[in-house]
Amino acid sequence: RPNFGDEVTLFKPALLDNDIFHWLIERYETWSSRSFIEFIILKIVYLHPVVWRLLTSIFICFIAFGIVLIPFDKKNLNYSFIIFSLLFLFPKSMFNDIGYIATTLNYLWPFAFAIPYFFVLKKIITNKEINNQFLIIISLLFLIIACNQEQTCPIIFCCSLFCFFYKYYTKDLYGNAKKFLIISFCIAAFSLIYIALCPGNRLRAWGDAIYAFSDFSEIPMIKKLLMGFLSTMSYFYSFNKLYERGCDFIEPNFVFILLYNLLKFELLKFKSSSVIYIS
Repeated sequence: RPNFGDEVTLFKPALLDNDIFHWLIERYETWSSRSFIEFIILKIVYLHPVVWRLLTSIFICFIAFGIVLIPFDKKNLNYSFIIFSLLFLFPKSMFNDIGYIATTLNYLWPFAFAIPYFFVLKKIITNKEINNQFLIIISLLFLIIACNQEQTCPIIFCCSLFCFFYKYYTKDLYGNAKKFLIISFCIAAFSLIYIALCPGNRLRAWGDAIYAFSDFSEIPMIKKLLMGFLSTMSYFYSFNKLYERGCDFIEPNFVFILLYNLLKFELLKFKSSSVIYIS
């Protein structure tokens, strides 16, 4: 069972009061708008760890095969293996603050839940028939959870909006495609409103800024963007050492950039537009 992070100090004690919805409302007002995600976390932390391990393994496979299946329309084990490799390059140190369960459910699971949406969206863009009602229903249900994440929601909102206007402009908007785009847009729009109106998000943003970077509010926006870009690039190109068990370990950034360049080199051998799009 989880023995560190928010899984023990926050989510497990929340169930002792037997008032989950009151706790979720309080969290919305003071910390986070991820109500659906945190509801799932509350249930998962009290199940046997094997359940979380099994579901997370399924979602990792789902992401690896789904990302390849969307542009190629068929399975490709070579590219799926590359996606697997990139997923496992995620630094272990990132789990130290809130724990494995909370981290994967907040970031990995919502991304996996968004995969069916993009699969249907690809069919709509390429003018393919969408006759699988089960796929449509599952993708829309999963979309509710995916849009509860602040990074995923704007992407889905923009994709649904642009695709809707594109199909409307080409006069090819009808049937299941029209219904799917309207419903997915509404889900993303309501989720954006829910996120934007959350008092907890504003309190957390300013609280973290004051705690970690007291001068954050005084820095111009251009400089904030520059600092974010440079710090991100420094992660991929620098050699940060971890001191664990008396040994030096290189963070996976060098491995990541090496793998990326090898992948880029291999993809240059192909002339398929789908392969270039993936690169």
